[in-house]
Amino acid sequence: MTLQTNQFTVTDLDSEIAVDGRCSELLKQFHQQLLQEEIDPLEAGQLAHGADYFLRDFIIADRYMNLFTIDAICVRQFAGLW
Repeated sequence: MTLQTNQFTVTDLDSEIAVDGRCSELLKQFHQQLLQEEIDPLEAGQLAHGADYFLRDFIIADRYMNLFTIDAICVRQFAGLW
């Protein structure tokens, strides 16, 4: 998967659905990379699940943000709200 940051911009429901799918694929690759690095499978799953929840439920669905433009403030907002 070649990453182009503009493919992760959310502007409406259709783009949200498309970005959600791209993010899901990216997270699957993240999980596989962790397993290849011999991270414990349970820990790899927990890390990928936590990233999934943050990115897909908060950044994309709630904030309509491009996941490549988030900063530390977004992480604190997530921690405070969820």
